[in-house]
Amino acid sequence: RGQGAQAVENLQSLLDLPAMQRAGWSAGALTLIGFFHLSDHNYAKAQETLQKALAELGEGDSKISRYQVLLLAAQSALLNGKPARSIELLGRILTDDRLPKEAYALAMELYAEALRLERSFSKVPELLGKALELYKLADDRSGIARVHLRLAALALDEGKRDQASEELSIASSLAEGLDDGFTLNMVARLALSFSG
Repeated sequence: RGQGAQAVENLQSLLDLPAMQRAGWSAGALTLIGFFHLSDHNYAKAQETLQKALAELGEGDSKISRYQVLLLAAQSALLNGKPARSIELLGRILTDDRLPKEAYALAMELYAEALRLERSFSKVPELLGKALELYKLADDRSGIARVHLRLAALALDEGKRDQASEELSIASSLAEGLDDGFTLNMVARLALSFSG
């Protein structure tokens, strides 16, 4: 936490430089600040900062890829309870066939979650299935675990508790031993749904 706060302070001081001196990298600096706010669970501040990053990005060259900023902005929109905004942001990158496979998998995972939160369930299993295939190809245990968690959440929403329990069990097994606080936290939070 202390290092993150110091990094934000250092990046902010760089952003205070005249525009000519920060051309090309200000969007990257803002994206990093937004990432630190996300990590610190300050979702409102993350969304505000990532919106500034998107504005700075414009159409010009940048040291950071547009899809990275859009993915983080979509994640912050989800965490701020704005799935429609997340869908809008993800729609801007899911049509890009040059997107790296890992980014495409994450974008589909987030898109599926946003649709689920909007209670538009019909496309969610297909999107999560495609994300799962890509995560398996990359041997990404965290990604695979998250997909099973999102399938469990979908099953709960649809009143299918047995299926949800099965998906949660798979996710818990996959998440065991992972050095991934985000996924482990998701497992714990969803498990609470079964204690009620």
